[in-house]
Amino acid sequence: MTVTFHPDGRIVHNGVEVASEKMVDFWHFNQNVTNSISSSPIPGSYFSRNDRNAGASQIGAGMSVDNSTGIWTFPTTGTYMIELHLNNRSNNADNTYIHLYTTTNNSSYVVCKNFQTSSSGSGGNGHSGSGSYFINVTDTSQVKFYLQPESLQSGSYFEGNNVSTSHSQSTITFTRMSR
Repeated sequence: MTVTFHPDGRIVHNGVEVASEKMVDFWHFNQNVTNSISSSPIPGSYFSRNDRNAGASQIGAGMSVDNSTGIWTFPTTGTYMIELHLNNRSNNADNTYIHLYTTTNNSSYVVCKNFQTSSSGSGGNGHSGSGSYFINVTDTSQVKFYLQPESLQSGSYFEGNNVSTSHSQSTITFTRMSR
C-alpha cells in the first residue's frame, strides 16, 4: 500500500485522494425574492452568509458572489455540491422555479438544474423544495453560475429574511468534495 503526501496538502492512498482540504459555505436569502426580478439573475446583494444564532457560516475558503450580477465564483478548483433549500409563498395556480445557470467559459450560460417549490395552490400557501447540483470546477475564472427565478407571478415570492428575523428561510450550501 502506497501513501503519497503532496506539497499542496493532498494525501493519496493507492491512487485515491483521502484528505482534501475541507470547504463548506452556508448562505441564506436576506430578503424575499419577488416577481420584480423574475427571469433575471438574483443579485448577490440578496445573499448573506449565515449569521444566525450560533450558526456556522464557513469552513475553509469561501464562495464569493457579485452583488449586482449575482454570478458566483468558486475559491479553488475541485468538485462541489451546491444544495439549495427554498421556502416560498405562491398565489393561486403559480408554479415557482429557480434555475441554476452554469458556464465553463465565463460567457455562455446554460440551465443545468430547475428547482421547483410549488405547483399551484391557494393564495399564500407555503411550500418548500430542495435539490442539489454536482459541479466540476476545472478553472475558477471560467466555471461560474447564477440563480434565476422563473414563473413568479405577482404575490408569489421565495422567502428570505431580514435583520429582524432570527432564523434562516431559503438557503444555499456549498461543499467542496474533492480537488
